[in-house]
Amino acid sequence: MQNQSSKWAYIALITVCFFWGTTYFFIKIGVKDISPFLFSGLRHAAAGLLICTYFFVFKKQKLPPKAELIRLFLVGILLLIFANCFVAWAEVYLPSGLTSLLCCFVPFYMLIINVLMKNAEPINRYSILGLALGLIGSVLIFSDNISMLSDVKNTLGIILTVVANMSWALGTIFMKKNKSSISPLYSAGIQMFMIGFVVIIGSVLFENHDSLQFTSDAVLALVYLIFFGSIVGFGCYFYAVSTLPTTVVSINGYVNVVVAMILASLFQNELFGLKTLFSLIITLFGVYLINLGYNKSIKKT
Repeated sequence: MQNQSSKWAYIALITVCFFWGTTYFFIKIGVKDISPFLFSGLRHAAAGLLICTYFFVFKKQKLPPKAELIRLFLVGILLLIFANCFVAWAEVYLPSGLTSLLCCFVPFYMLIINVLMKNAEPINRYSILGLALGLIGSVLIFSDNISMLSDVKNTLGIILTVVANMSWALGTIFMKKNKSSISPLYSAGIQMFMIGFVVIIGSVLFENHDSLQFTSDAVLALVYLIFFGSIVGFGCYFYAVSTLPTTVVSINGYVNVVVAMILASLFQNELFGLKTLFSLIITLFGVYLINLGYNKSIKKT
């Protein structure tokens, strides 16, 4: 039964790796015409509403206890506001490919937080080496874009992405240590609806909407992100986190970048050289080592 659960968890993780790799491309399209917080708020509120409606109407589910709703809300602040919304904000200033590259640092933050919290999840030399290789690969990739730091707006985008990385790592570990009593998809839906509603209100109050346009491209990007980025993506992510160690789940940040860079290269004219491709190979080898380390730790227990 445990092996079957792990099998589906890995399938969920692979699904996350692909669809979340595409989200950078579609977020970049959306924030060209719709302000980043409004865009993110609409995305998550709509996805959350659809998921909750399904569980209310067809599954006859009730809301979880108040204490669990508060936990979901707190995790949502970390995952959806300080992580997801900040990435959308960063993409106002940064190319989608570079943003995805910077998000490769998430596993590094997860490892640091795990160590500081003395987490019981297995961390061995293979995991550490794999994370180190991923970090080295990310640094090599970033070195090709170091000239962007001369622009203040680009620097702001980079800072926003770093904050988003740290928030995502902390939120994932917090979610792992405080598992929900309801299904991963339902908990994701409740979380997205609550946070989406808050973000929309914040956007209406504080964002500038003078240049707001619901163009066909922006609407199509929003619809894609509602269904594949939020409903499929977060549902699978919550399931993977509930079953697999956070160190393993964190590799999605490495694999995402491959999908994101391919789309950026094909459709957004972002060029990547041999150095970048070599760096990607390093990060993917790091992914292999992380999984190897996890499997060896499991065999010892």
